Amino acid sequence: MNNDDLKEDTVVTEANDCASDVQQPVDEETAQAVEAEAQATEPAAENAAEEPTAEENPAEEPTAAENAAEEPAAEENPAAEPEVEPEVEEAQQPSEAEIYRERLIRLQADFDNYRKRMARDKADMIKSANADLLSAMLTALDHIDHALASLEKTTAGTEATESNPYIEGFKLIQNELLRGLDKFGLSPIESIGKPFDVEVHEALSKMPSDSVAPEHVLFEVRKGYMLNGKVLRAAQVIVSAPVE
Repeated sequence: MNNDDLKEDTVVTEANDCASDVQQPVDEETAQAVEAEAQATEPAAENAAEEPTAEENPAEEPTAAENAAEEPAAEENPAAEPEVEPEVEEAQQPSEAEIYRERLIRLQADFDNYRKRMARDKADMIKSANADLLSAMLTALDHIDHALASLEKTTAGTEATESNPYIEGFKLIQNELLRGLDKFGLSPIESIGKPFDVEVHEALSKMPSDSVAPEHVLFEVRKGYMLNGKVLRAAQVIVSAPVE
């Protein structure tokens, strides 16, 4: 081994010794710094794990948009009616007793109307039955009228007209019949000298007259009668006409 090789080995050995001397303290200081930093970061990591941030748990801290969406609909529609509590609705509904009472009132009103209608129908039926009977009696009254008119015409201008027992007898019979029939609503129609009325008169012919105004009844051929305010039989008359 020459001198040059010996020098190189010596330099390498010294360099390794220096490196080992320098590396030893650096490693210890680094270890202590790492250990201190680890101890300082451990509580922070634990606190961070115990207290999640808003980003990790956004459901626990709702945003302003979510709060606005969860606001009651009353603000959006202030005109909406408030909900009625069930107790108020039950108080407004009629009770069972009130319902039955209203039904009873309606039934009583219906029965009262039915009773009045039946009474009216019965009265109309009786009047209709009387109408048939009284219509048959009108023929007898017509015969009495004709007999009186014939007797008065025969005895006209004589003293026997006022004291004729036949005339008085027929008048008595006529008055008694009319009085009895009046109780059933029958009454004669007064026609002579009255204006002609198509409702109660039946014109047979017209006759010129100076003493009676035109369109008035001159003579009565057959008497008419009313029954309870209705025409039972129209009067047959002769109507006056103007003189040419």
